[in-house]
Amino acid sequence: MKILFYGDSITDCDRDRIDSSSLGSGYVKLIGDYF
Repeated sequence: MKILFYGDSITDCDRDRIDSSSLGSGYVKLIGDYF
């Protein structure tokens, strides 16, 4: 399954730019934790 999040505020919320696997603390992390 592939889910694509598109948009600055959704995809970049508190994301650690040094760590490429960081999901931040927004919707992307919430959905990642769900799955």
